[in-house]
Amino acid sequence: MTIAGVMYIRLHFQGAFDNQKDDWGATVPEMIWTVWGVALAAATLAYYFRRRGVCKRCTRG
Repeated sequence: MTIAGVMYIRLHFQGAFDNQKDDWGATVPEMIWTVWGVALAAATLAYYFRRRGVCKRCTRG
């Protein structure tokens, strides 16, 4: 998601889309993919930390 969002933002600012003002409903939501990808990675990491077991070496949870 993050990589696709960054690529889409880059193409958007390079002028790859013909009618940016008229097609904002199709182009703007795809720019949010970058934020969505970062938030998904943070949620995955938080889930991992919350669900992991007790450390066998230091016995801390």
